[in-house]
Amino acid sequence: MSVSSTIPKLSVCIPTYNRLPQLRRLLKALLPQLTASCELVILDNCSSEAVEPGIRDLIEGFTACEIRIIRHPVNVGGNANILRCFEVARGEWVWPFGDDDLPTDQAVATVLEEAQTEPEVIFINFRSNILDLTGTSRTMTVSADGLEEFVKAWDNFSNLLFISAGLYRRTAITSKICFAYSFIDTCGPHLALLMITLIKTGGITRFSQRKTIEWALPEDGEQWDHSVVHKRLLRLLDLIPTSELRELWYQKISTESPPPIRSLLSLFKFVVSKKGQLEPVREQLEMASYLAVMLPGYRLRAPLIWLTAYSASFFWLPFYLVWLSVPSSHPQSLSRYGQEPDIMTQFLANKRG
Repeated sequence: MSVSSTIPKLSVCIPTYNRLPQLRRLLKALLPQLTASCELVILDNCSSEAVEPGIRDLIEGFTACEIRIIRHPVNVGGNANILRCFEVARGEWVWPFGDDDLPTDQAVATVLEEAQTEPEVIFINFRSNILDLTGTSRTMTVSADGLEEFVKAWDNFSNLLFISAGLYRRTAITSKICFAYSFIDTCGPHLALLMITLIKTGGITRFSQRKTIEWALPEDGEQWDHSVVHKRLLRLLDLIPTSELRELWYQKISTESPPPIRSLLSLFKFVVSKKGQLEPVREQLEMASYLAVMLPGYRLRAPLIWLTAYSASFFWLPFYLVWLSVPSSHPQSLSRYGQEPDIMTQFLANKRG
């Protein structure tokens, strides 16, 4: 398919993997809303069956905007597939869109209208039903200048992490993708990309009261494993320059976490706060925590390594008892945005049932 020389205002990018029914449902709702100011890019993460034949009847003869389907020759992983959206998009703005989510009526028109904003705005987070489900009230649009105000302004981390609720000014952030790949394992590489941009070049972020998206409640077996996700997300703390801001970031994310996960966050908060003191034994600490995650039988022995590596009190032992109560989900949880469960995740699921 030929690529137009005209630069679109908006690139709607859908990373997908082995979810043809959900993708077809999305396209039926989305295609009627697209205009000549848009382009639609579908990133097929080497699905078992190629996506294009399965949606051909929906896109044949569609002329409202350009449609591109990019099929990766290998599965690059779900997080990398999200970052690929920013690489292949041609529009001024990028709207990553989960293949199982649905736009509200007039969602594209709303996004295009909000995109007509001052050039300093590099990110807009829209309302979704996640705010409704969590009881978060957003009755007015709030803007924030720079990283510190961004951390202070966001009202719901789940909605912030939700890829379909975010609109990104591609021309402001794509030059930082090389740094974002260093955070590919965080379950939030798109958020890392935004934070890196705010650190390096600054910019205004906006939290809009307008709703554009309906988050699809995950089916049984497809829920994220909270213990894995929150542990990985804590790597984003490395991007925050001051201890006061890290403390605030931690407090805001922990209030949204289940009680057992708060214990996990408390542990890592302590480690982060003691980062300089713990540096000499960092490898031992990391090995103990990873083994504790992977091997349930090892969790009761892991505190001995922690206590040996860092002469701490028996504060660690209650944490591991709490950790034993953290529920685990099926490894399909990591397939949500087009990623096969890796060997470690499969091993963990087998060990934990």
